[in-house]
Amino acid sequence: MEDDVIYPSYMVILTTLVELAGARRLFANHRIGQKAVWILTSLYSETLAMLFLSSKSNVLVSAALLLAVSPPLLLYKDKSKSASKMMSWQGYAHAVVVDVSVWFCREMIFDALQWWNGRPPSDGLLLGFSIV
Repeated sequence: MEDDVIYPSYMVILTTLVELAGARRLFANHRIGQKAVWILTSLYSETLAMLFLSSKSNVLVSAALLLAVSPPLLLYKDKSKSASKMMSWQGYAHAVVVDVSVWFCREMIFDALQWWNGRPPSDGLLLGFSIV
């Protein structure tokens, strides 16, 4: 029962695209701010994890991991091609948050590696992926 399909794949993709377009439209109309767009984009994008990992418990865990990884990509992108707006202490803080979230999400990451390999991952692969 745990590995049952939650929703059909085409519905997951279709609703994700509609949700992402809606969030971009709200931002373009100045109804929500940049941080709200980041949260909505992260939460809507993580629903794509349902295509690969069918366990219901992985949806929340993948949302936490995506929220931890995405701030440098979505919050600090600069319109000009010059240096990033992120300060060095913010980079260290993001690195700590990503490390904590990877530790919290390690079971989901191991499930993803097992899905990708088709068999349970070796101890070396698990250790190497955790270090990376």
